[in-house]
Amino acid sequence: MKSIFQYPLCFLCLSILYSCAAQKPFEGVLSYKTEEKLYAQTADSIHLVKYYVKGDKVATVSQSNFGGQKYIRDTKNNVGTLLLKFNGQKFALTQDLTQDTIKKHFTIEKGKGKKKFAGLKSQHYLISGEYLDSAVHVYLCSKFPSNIVSIYGGLKGLPTKYTLLIKNEPIEYELVKVEEIPIESSLFEIPADYKVMSMRDFLDKMLGSD
Repeated sequence: MKSIFQYPLCFLCLSILYSCAAQKPFEGVLSYKTEEKLYAQTADSIHLVKYYVKGDKVATVSQSNFGGQKYIRDTKNNVGTLLLKFNGQKFALTQDLTQDTIKKHFTIEKGKGKKKFAGLKSQHYLISGEYLDSAVHVYLCSKFPSNIVSIYGGLKGLPTKYTLLIKNEPIEYELVKVEEIPIESSLFEIPADYKVMSMRDFLDKMLGSD
């Protein structure tokens, strides 16, 4: 009987194929629905969040009763940019995401059961940590990268249904549509009429204007 070590190349190929099958790159649009309950909003304030993905670039576009906003992330260089209209001015507020230490304070525990969201089979997990009063639920699909939707830390796959706590109010997000389509690179560019500054400088400017 021949030893398996006589076929190192074959086993390397199988390993690569398995890795690619487990978590493939994605280019296209992911659409999530969520019900906004902040500030005593009514149940009809359901809005949509779309993630436009192309390689290492992710643009998040949201629409709600409070208006729309766009957030661009470079997942390779860990840089984020929020496009904001404020007092008749346009700002591109940059963030160094390598300094985000909050995500390091969560623990992830595998739960029971699987469900499908937008056709993607997803495993149930529980997230807990010092920033949470109680554990929150999240479903993950291992076929797509976790860095598309940036929540918590160390997730092993794409969140397809999850809970975020904003001002101690739980906000549920659920994936409703997956579109694997070409995305224009211009979507991730900062418009020329936006003033670029850091998020910290912008906040300091706003606080100093009181």
